[in-house]
Amino acid sequence: MILKRVQTIVDKIAEECHRRFGDEVTLIWFGSWIKGNAYKQSDIDLAIEYRDKLNQIEIVAFKNWLEELPTLYSIDFVEINKANHLLKTEIKQYGKIL
Repeated sequence: MILKRVQTIVDKIAEECHRRFGDEVTLIWFGSWIKGNAYKQSDIDLAIEYRDKLNQIEIVAFKNWLEELPTLYSIDFVEINKANHLLKTEIKQYGKIL
């Protein structure tokens, strides 16, 4: 039941991300929910990767939308293009493209 609720939230986020950015970005779900070791209060880890430089105002607007999303879960949002090598490797290795 909890995973289904989290999946619904992630699907809504993916839909909004693709509506805003189209094919310019790849949204990736990673972290404990994907690895299967989440507990009911685990945050939702999402990463965005963009092919060309995106308008930072649009990224900030999307982050603000995420913060206002009515959910009981904390959402950790990472820009892969700005992440350190170790985090990029983990996201690429274990992440699920949405």
